[in-house]
Amino acid sequence: MAMELNLFSLKVFLKVAETRSISEAAAGLFLSQPAVSLQIQNLENFFRTLLIVRNPSGRLSLSKAGEALYKHASDFLRLEEHLFAEMESFSSVPLRGIRIGACCIAGEHLMPAGLGKFKERFQGVRLSFDISKCDKVFTGLLSGAYDIGITGAAPQNKVLAKRKMLEVPLIFFESKRDGVDYPRLMTLEELLDGPWIMREEGSGCRKVVASFLAKHHIKMKKLEIVAVSESNDAIKQLVKSGNGISFLPEFMITEEIAAGVFGEIKLAVGIPKQTFYVVHRKTPELSREQKELIRFLLDHHDGRKGI
Repeated sequence: MAMELNLFSLKVFLKVAETRSISEAAAGLFLSQPAVSLQIQNLENFFRTLLIVRNPSGRLSLSKAGEALYKHASDFLRLEEHLFAEMESFSSVPLRGIRIGACCIAGEHLMPAGLGKFKERFQGVRLSFDISKCDKVFTGLLSGAYDIGITGAAPQNKVLAKRKMLEVPLIFFESKRDGVDYPRLMTLEELLDGPWIMREEGSGCRKVVASFLAKHHIKMKKLEIVAVSESNDAIKQLVKSGNGISFLPEFMITEEIAAGVFGEIKLAVGIPKQTFYVVHRKTPELSREQKELIRFLLDHHDGRKGI
């Protein structure tokens, strides 16, 4: 029997197109890699053309046919959003779940407790959850892959609306040294000496520090950066081993500072603060459940214990 075109296959294709990886798409969709590959193969068989090009580097790219399908698939899924939003206005029960995309810090440290509390209050609402980079969360919101995003950076696309959820100080810290009184007061000039352990470019907290330094006429390229990592745990381990200084939201290192693992560095000019946002598409068609989740996230949060 010939395959029929379905929205699920298009959703899988969009995820592969956005991540440029079968494994990353599978993880984000909670599917096995063979299941994702099968959906792509089915689409290529249906359209009788190559959609995904497998490069020697291992990364994937779209063929011209794939680029055309990406555009139309995005339109299909936006239409699906409008359909469900209107039909849910006639229904007494939710017709679909809520798909959440969160940046690494929000996903790992702020969201899990909040989701549990929300499920207790609003039983029957299905939630799916994906941890990614801020830029990928914004892309997912624009493509319809996510309904709501939780990010440590503000979206730049005017199609996306943001609401301030939480503001926390970013703390500079180093491996605690014997004979040094903490918190240690430093000037910006002393801080520049580094060496520095950094989050990757594009991360929310790195953007905040870059903006903070720019206000004091200091460019990031002046810093001696010895390591860059997407992993907060790796950054902590590198600092703990004495490889340099770094910065993270206060709630992520409070316990280590209290235990004497890290020493806090204070600046005479103050400290940068990172804002976390609830982000969604600018549309009047948010479901009742989506509106309730947004309200819940804005009303119930504690930066030290999770939302």
